[in-house]
Amino acid sequence: MQEAKQKEDFDFEKSSDKQKSCVLKKTSSLTKSEFTKLFYLWNKKNLWYIQSSFSVLYNLHAEAIKAENKSYVKQNKLFSKIATYILENYSSPAINVTDIANHAGISEVHLRRIFKSAVNTTPVKYINYLRLEKAKNMLINSNYSVNEIAFSVGFEDAYYFSRLFKKEIGISPSEYKKTN
Repeated sequence: MQEAKQKEDFDFEKSSDKQKSCVLKKTSSLTKSEFTKLFYLWNKKNLWYIQSSFSVLYNLHAEAIKAENKSYVKQNKLFSKIATYILENYSSPAINVTDIANHAGISEVHLRRIFKSAVNTTPVKYINYLRLEKAKNMLINSNYSVNEIAFSVGFEDAYYFSRLFKKEIGISPSEYKKTN
C-alpha cells in the first residue's frame, strides 16, 4: 500500500502543473529533460532502469556543478573588476565604499559580501592594506617624510596614518624607516 503511494507521489506525469513548475522553475532545458527522463525511467521500471537512472543523476550532478561554476566565475570577474578599480584609485582620499559599489553597479551590501567571500575582509580594510603596503615601500625607498608619504598614499590625516601603521605593522612609520 505504502509502496503504491510512493510510486504515485513520484509519478511526474500525474503531478499537477504547479508541482512541475516548482520542480523545474529555475532549471535549464537540459536539466528539465534529464528530470523528465529520470521520472520516466523510474516509473516504467524497464530493464536496466536503475543503471539508467544513475546515469541521468550523474548528468544532473554535472549540470549543477557547471551552474555553480558559472556563478563563481561571474563573482570572480566582478571582484577582479572591483580590485582593479581600487588599485587604480586607492591613493585618492576620496575613494569610498559608495564610489566602488557605484563603479561596479552593485549595492554596498553586495560589495561587502563579495569582499568577505573573496578576500575575507572589508573593502575599507583592503584599501588600507594597499595604502600601508605602498607606504612601507615608500618609507624604505624614498626620502619623503612620513607626512608626505601618508598624503601620497591616500590618507588625509598623517596622525591617523601613523596610528594605523603602528597598529597593523607593529612599529611606527618612522621606526620602520630607520630599521629598514
